[in-house]
Amino acid sequence: MDKLKLYHGTSSNRASKICTNGFRVGIDNVVFFAEEAKSAEYFALTTKIPRGQMLPQSFTTIIFDIPMELAIEL
Repeated sequence: MDKLKLYHGTSSNRASKICTNGFRVGIDNVVFFAEEAKSAEYFALTTKIPRGQMLPQSFTTIIFDIPMELAIEL
């Protein structure tokens, strides 16, 4: 079965929470994925940090293999 590889860049702390609890949709009610790891990394590093919060110490990229049948529907 063919698969599409998608990437989600985020802080390491949030990545751990995503792996445990799943995604929490953002203010626009969406979760962003990239088709290239470098793009996901860029967005993770340029995400606005809410006032009063510290810049994350580390970032990570979560890799997803999505079946093509599902990816076509996205």
